[in-house]
Amino acid sequence: MQEYPETERQMKMSDPTQITGNAKVPSDVYGSSIDNIYVNGTDSIEVDAGGTATNISAAGGNGFVYGGTASNWTANSGGYIAVDSGATLSGLTVDGGYVDVNNGATVDTATVSRAC
Repeated sequence: MQEYPETERQMKMSDPTQITGNAKVPSDVYGSSIDNIYVNGTDSIEVDAGGTATNISAAGGNGFVYGGTASNWTANSGGYIAVDSGATLSGLTVDGGYVDVNNGATVDTATVSRAC
């Protein structure tokens, strides 16, 4: 394993990881929690009851919150986020993306820089 100076190692750890395909939390593949992820293109992430997804970016991809715990999500570069079925998303940023909130869902603390 290559050693990095402390600041470079911290920077590498904070870089988001891309998920390809359709990730579902909770699941056997991703477990019950996922953090610091981005999706783009036709890729997506879905959070259901019992799942936790934090620091998620739909950078041209899709994010769906149907339950569980979701916080600090960003819709940018044409990305789409849907919050539905009474779910709560805490901390949403929209910067060139789309968001739908339906069926009793809640979004706490939203910042809209540029909506599509």
